[in-house]
Amino acid sequence: KNGTDWYLDNDISGWGESTAHTGIQYTWKIQAPFFPMMNAAQINPDTYRLSEKMRILAGSFSDSRFKLLILEDATTICPHNYDLWFDMRSAVSEKTVRRDIL
Repeated sequence: KNGTDWYLDNDISGWGESTAHTGIQYTWKIQAPFFPMMNAAQINPDTYRLSEKMRILAGSFSDSRFKLLILEDATTICPHNYDLWFDMRSAVSEKTVRRDIL
């Protein structure tokens, strides 16, 4: 990381094929393309924390319609939060979601 920009050192395969070496903390996945995304999500800690609280809250609902509505609002607050999009994908896949709200 150079200031606020991520770059690959000794780039052989590009972002898509690169992974982290030992000693690197990663939140979502070990593949290198997730690091700039994680950095973008966490650049504003307040919005990231709020989106995470909303994500956790959404998981407490058994009705996936409510989950989806909360997660959708959370992605507006912090669009780079990968876990939100992952959870939204799961909520959309549930059978209780009405297709008219998608």
